[in-house]
Amino acid sequence: MAPSQLGISSTARSVLNLTSVLDVATRASEYDSAEPILNAALLSVMGRLKVLKACVLRPTNGVLEPVICKGMTCPEVSVFTCDEPMPAKACSGAEALAAHGTQWIVPMHHQGQITALMCLGKSLDNLGDEESLLYLDVMRAIVAVAVHNAEAMVALRHSRHSVERQALLLRSLFEVSRDFTGVVDEDTILRLTSLRLMGQLMTSSFAIILDPSFGMETVIVNRADAQHLAELYPAVLDLREAVRTEDLAASSPLRELFLAHNVGMAAPMVLHGNHLGVLVVCRKLSGQAYSADECSFAESVASIVITALENDRLDRDRRERERLENELDIAATIQTGLLPLELPSTPGLDIAASMVTSRRIGGDYYDVIPLDQHRILVAIADVSGKGVPAALLMANVQAALNVMASLDLPLPLLMERMNHLVCGNTEPDVFVTMFLGVINTAERRIDYVNAGHNPPMCVRGEHVELLRTGGVLVGVLPDAPAYTQGTIDLQPGDTLLLYTDGVTEAVNAQRMEYGPDRLTSWMITHAPETASTIVDALMNELTAYRASDTPDDDTSLLVVKVNA
Repeated sequence: MAPSQLGISSTARSVLNLTSVLDVATRASEYDSAEPILNAALLSVMGRLKVLKACVLRPTNGVLEPVICKGMTCPEVSVFTCDEPMPAKACSGAEALAAHGTQWIVPMHHQGQITALMCLGKSLDNLGDEESLLYLDVMRAIVAVAVHNAEAMVALRHSRHSVERQALLLRSLFEVSRDFTGVVDEDTILRLTSLRLMGQLMTSSFAIILDPSFGMETVIVNRADAQHLAELYPAVLDLREAVRTEDLAASSPLRELFLAHNVGMAAPMVLHGNHLGVLVVCRKLSGQAYSADECSFAESVASIVITALENDRLDRDRRERERLENELDIAATIQTGLLPLELPSTPGLDIAASMVTSRRIGGDYYDVIPLDQHRILVAIADVSGKGVPAALLMANVQAALNVMASLDLPLPLLMERMNHLVCGNTEPDVFVTMFLGVINTAERRIDYVNAGHNPPMCVRGEHVELLRTGGVLVGVLPDAPAYTQGTIDLQPGDTLLLYTDGVTEAVNAQRMEYGPDRLTSWMITHAPETASTIVDALMNELTAYRASDTPDDDTSLLVVKVNA
């Protein structure tokens, strides 16, 4: 009779164990985070094995921390090696757990890494028998996989949310750039900035704090109850990178100042490499901290706003000085302001540029934009047509390029987005030839994309290499074929010449064009000279060839020499 009863008891226990495991597996599939899964498993084990007290610990930075406690308190302990269920007293590293009432420890692993540790207290049953250990082995294997899958899903959702958030911020940034195109009055700039910051960052108050050299009032706030932000002047003007308040060091004077004035983050306002002010943004209305992406968004908005404020300042100066000038004179002043007021000083390079328009305003554009300590973006472009329409489009191109350059996109992608911008905002017969190049002074090379522009030339002694690689004109095809990036290694003494078609298409009294061959020969002769000397001499050469001070087409030059 006794053997028969033992067989029934063993079979019944196996059924109960299986039922417990299946129950946990079923419930685990219903949860989308680790803690409910571990809680369900712990309760099931406690019930099945008649454990009175238990807890679960999870690893964090090399320490096992208690996350679920049922009737017992477990201390934090360093992660230790334990490959299978065993008595706590028999495991090296579990002494503190044993001292707090843990009799058995059940490790859970996934791909060799511990994901959780179940600590079981006193049991009314025998935990060390073969069937109980088999039950615990099956249970911990199922729970470890379930916990890993749940955390993988959480990470995937978080990643997806982050990507969607970044895409939203990027779209909003393009919309900000579009909104500010042509905006030149302070009230409109403040209104648009308020709308965008409220819409994307859920904050209602901000201040623009400007350096006195900018020529405008030093503190501009968007609403009356933000007047307290004026107390940040002038201390905040020393800020040189975008920062969230919580990221400031405890010893930083700005941290205490920001906390006292409810500031969530601040971003420098940089134009053509010059730090002209700081955009200070109050905390979110919800009280939540800003993300790193939102801080980058604010930094990009700051660049757009300072460009708009610069345009505002230039426009007001122009109206004061040239009150009686006609529309072309006004437009010429605006366009002059959009070009770099001063080319950035770049160690290892000698840079100079010049532009002469065929009318009072034109459709040529060049720029030199610092990207970091060793990289600059050089750009030159030519809009189809002349006069006011070409100048207005080029102003849009300039504003968009300055904003997108701060994103540090790959050149083919940057050109693709410029193409989408022009296609979406112009008539089909309007296009832009454009050349973008990133010069890396540390690695002495230039990466570039040429979108139908006159190929710049790299002159090295008697050898001339043309920079042709790229793709179609900007603004012709909304879904243009992918642009291709070219690369040229640079050497000390190399001279890069970027120019528009007004150079090679200059005509003399006999209506003969200057031509690329004549330009190449001229450059080989004059390449050893300084950048500014080359620019001045070539402009004089073209003037003498035309026998006229006024060109038939806009003429722009950008020369970069690689120093020894």
